[in-house]
Amino acid sequence: MMNNKGLHMTPAPKTLHKPPKSKKRIAKNDSYEPTEKDQIETVNKITMARVRMLLNHPFFGNLVTRLVLVDASAWCHTLATDGKYLYFNAEFVNSLSDGEVIFGLAHEVGHCIYDHMDRRGDRNPAYFNMAGDYIINYQLVQHNVGERITKVKILFDAKYDDKWTTEEVYDDILDKQPPCETWDQHLEGGGGEGQGEGDDEQQESQSDGQQKADGAEQDENADNEEDYPGQKGPVKHSKSERERIKDEFKEAVIQSAQQAGAGNMPKGIARLVKEMTEPKMDWRQMLRASIDSCIKNDFTFQRPSRKAWHSGIVLPGLNNDERIDIGIAIDTSGSMTDQMLKDFLGETKGIMDQYADYRVRLWSFDTETYTVHEYTPDSSDDIMDFELEGGGGTEFMCNWEMMKENDIEPDQLIMFTDGYPYGSWGDDEYCDTLFVIHGDERIQAPFGQTVHYDRAKM
Repeated sequence: MMNNKGLHMTPAPKTLHKPPKSKKRIAKNDSYEPTEKDQIETVNKITMARVRMLLNHPFFGNLVTRLVLVDASAWCHTLATDGKYLYFNAEFVNSLSDGEVIFGLAHEVGHCIYDHMDRRGDRNPAYFNMAGDYIINYQLVQHNVGERITKVKILFDAKYDDKWTTEEVYDDILDKQPPCETWDQHLEGGGGEGQGEGDDEQQESQSDGQQKADGAEQDENADNEEDYPGQKGPVKHSKSERERIKDEFKEAVIQSAQQAGAGNMPKGIARLVKEMTEPKMDWRQMLRASIDSCIKNDFTFQRPSRKAWHSGIVLPGLNNDERIDIGIAIDTSGSMTDQMLKDFLGETKGIMDQYADYRVRLWSFDTETYTVHEYTPDSSDDIMDFELEGGGGTEFMCNWEMMKENDIEPDQLIMFTDGYPYGSWGDDEYCDTLFVIHGDERIQAPFGQTVHYDRAKM
């Protein structure tokens, strides 16, 4: 809809989850029981904050109105989000000024923009949460979004400006600062803190049922004793649902940025949006070009040029040394899925089968390397049966150590990874390296070539 100033305003979601009237909600310290009056006051406060954000900070305003409000006073101490729901503690929200509510809402939106729910990997949760807050809070303070909350500790350091990434801040504060709890609750990708992946089909069924519940109108006068979504804890999403939430929010970020204009968002976020929208080289094309570059061309008299046969003159012909030796390392520490592995290996096999002679040595790794499998044209079909091993931390250098110990000197090493090593990225002088990075599209390897895996083109 349009206001009287011609500003596009995204309407608030129709569905607001709140506890049944017959139930009382108890905060963590058991000293506060939010009444219906408290809940109404909280909802009104958040609603007014969202309206002000639409008027004064349209980029954040459009995004925060996408989040479904959930009164989660029973377990949420302040605010939290999973990219779909905005969980709040009524007592905490009612204790804030209007400007502080705006700051808090924009802070939660920031976690969604930077995808902090899924990009932590195996890093220390406390320090990664701290790093994420440093990144977001700098952006909000510099762009004058609301008022910095004073009732809780807000992590802010002007050192961590819009040129830093969350991972860089993490590396900088790790073991240099004492760990501390962030003021808001940081949810894991599945919806709950520390939640395992579980059975995807089961979660998918639960998620579908949840969506139906979300879309149903609530009868506020009914004595409903059933739990509403998010009452006892964060809603748990399946892997596929998480991907849908992320993709939909990413599209919303791009649309909101276009509507708001570059000047109406922090510089760091504007740069992120630019990276989202810039055309990227297809990873398949880069993979093909990279393998093709391994062919050594030379001239020889042993294979005359066919173009000169009719003249009776023997001219040197182009000798293609098509013996290609490729090493492939699969990082099992990140969010590797079976479909991604199948897609990557299928594309690799399709490329290799175009050459008469090749050797592919394939292994998986985390903090160590696992069994090396060797494939030639005679056994190329077996590559699709490759199974991942490992799943622990991340150490890239173990791949180069293994290759040196076993005299493996490939023409090129291709590493499929989420791009988050603990230490060194590897030995930049040992062999040509192509990093195929899935996940964070902003990551660039410090050496070799980098291309980003695009799930949309699977």
